[in-house]
Amino acid sequence: MATMLKYQMRDIARVSRALGSVTAGSVALLAGCASAPALDLASQQTMLDAKRSASARVYRGAPDDVRLAASQVLAGIDRKFQIALTETGLSAARGWSSYMGFSNVVGTDLWVVRIEPVSGGAEVFVNAVTRSGNRGPLEMASPDASGLLTDIPLASQGGLTPEEMELFHRRLEARLSGKGAGPTCEEAFGRDKQRFPLTCNRGGLTAYF
Repeated sequence: MATMLKYQMRDIARVSRALGSVTAGSVALLAGCASAPALDLASQQTMLDAKRSASARVYRGAPDDVRLAASQVLAGIDRKFQIALTETGLSAARGWSSYMGFSNVVGTDLWVVRIEPVSGGAEVFVNAVTRSGNRGPLEMASPDASGLLTDIPLASQGGLTPEEMELFHRRLEARLSGKGAGPTCEEAFGRDKQRFPLTCNRGGLTAYF
């Protein structure tokens, strides 16, 4: 009886140690899962801060002159942009269709340039976003810039990158300074320009309308 009790106590001790290991591992796993979103949020905040810094610039001159130059920058990206005045600046839109297999990926590129008068000039905020989906050719509708968004949150998925915002402002500065259209995509991004379809157009079988 004493021998049996000794073996039972030994088995209980083994089970306790095993359960302790499982519990510790589970706690570590849960701690890892809990910390992952925090790291992701930190990365998102870093990107948001970069966009906030790159999105806005202050320019000397009348807001109307700045608005005209901004419309020229957008037309320089693609003359198929439909550009409309808004109460706060400009909205622009263009449609596109990429042929992929048996379906079309159809989308619209939407740009917003917000212009706010400041002492001696105007502050310009820029952002853009793409809306897309799989649709047949009969469902493709031409984009309309009138009545579009007057603002695109910087946290919007698929918006302009900080590099694209910087390029927009370099082009706007060139227009306002009478120095032409500013840097091309090749000059700004080189072979990486395909990473910036909102600013440098999409490659492959893409048609704009």
